[in-house]
Amino acid sequence: MREITKSRLREINYKLWSLIVRNRYESVCAKCYLDNLKKGMGPGEAKKKATKHVDAHHIFEKGMNHSLMFDIDNGICLCFYHHKYWIHSIAIPEKEREDFIIKVIGPDKYEELWWKSKQIVKTDIEFYIENFKRLMNYCVDENIGTSKVVPQYIVKELLPEWFPTKEMLKDYKEVKE
Repeated sequence: MREITKSRLREINYKLWSLIVRNRYESVCAKCYLDNLKKGMGPGEAKKKATKHVDAHHIFEKGMNHSLMFDIDNGICLCFYHHKYWIHSIAIPEKEREDFIIKVIGPDKYEELWWKSKQIVKTDIEFYIENFKRLMNYCVDENIGTSKVVPQYIVKELLPEWFPTKEMLKDYKEVKE
């Protein structure tokens, strides 16, 4: 069995977080969508015409705010252009970007995330295991497939309760017969 390292779990958790955020936003760029609404399109048309090839963007930077690194509320979807050349651009005033985020997630959620961003967490292996379990459970609850993101050996090691034991299978066969 391969060793499960902190760096490997960090990478997998990030992929799970990204998968969940893109799923929550139905892989639609939030900026394109709001720009389309401003042009007078209805919500359905605005969503349909928004860019579908998106990145998951951390609202509060993951490198500076470990407490929010894998918080699915700390993410929105942006197309490549708006992610690279708008939200991360120094040419766009900070206030404009903040107002956009607040418009997307709401002022209460923004304030909640702001306060969470001030928390200090210890990013040891237990931090990554706890977040892995939380993200995997969310994926199961929301019926989000994870097989392309998470190697099976990690799921078996960290979530053994998800796999039937030989005794359980034997009991199942006996009950069925």
